[in-house]
Amino acid sequence: MEEIGLNSKLNYYFNTYGKIKKIIVDNELGFKAIPMQQFLKDENIAIHYTSNSNHTSNADIERLHNIINEHIRLLRHNERSRHETVEEKILRIIGFYNNTIHSTTKTKPIDFINGKIHEDKYEEIHDLVWKKKENYINKLNKDRKDVDIQEGTNFIKEIRGGKNHRKYRKIDSSIIDEEHLQDTNNGLKYYKAHIKPNKKYQDNNNPRIKARH
Repeated sequence: MEEIGLNSKLNYYFNTYGKIKKIIVDNELGFKAIPMQQFLKDENIAIHYTSNSNHTSNADIERLHNIINEHIRLLRHNERSRHETVEEKILRIIGFYNNTIHSTTKTKPIDFINGKIHEDKYEEIHDLVWKKKENYINKLNKDRKDVDIQEGTNFIKEIRGGKNHRKYRKIDSSIIDEEHLQDTNNGLKYYKAHIKPNKKYQDNNNPRIKARH
């Protein structure tokens, strides 16, 4: 089963790099499975699920995914890497990433993994990363209109799909807190930035159809 594979990979990581305190994941089903939940509980590891398709809460992992995808595209045209599998390409890319000086921290990620960064520098580096992230989130929120979330029926912006797809879809939801809703059918969480008033939904839900003359 998939969660057993995840358990093994996590155990391998713990045995190599040490125990972690918290996992942040974007609603990956493998981490929601009961055996995985019990495994994390037994290991005293907290888990946090980010809001579905929310770029601010997923910013770190989305940035890494974008870097990996871009390098995979480049390696496909590289003579040396052309016949490598996707897994081999990803290992090569992670090696590049870990051994490159980070633009914000001015250090290599591999130096953290290998314990070459003194603990006295952790707080300073954490503050640098957090400040950059805070500036990024403030920039995104600058022109964002606030939405009052309500229990029951809400209309969620579709993140994926072309111009001929509907822009919003209706869900039955419950309130988690003042910032988040949860779909009562599948358990997915949504940040309030994805919620649109009913009138907006009615005005924009029909797909665009090109007229033929």
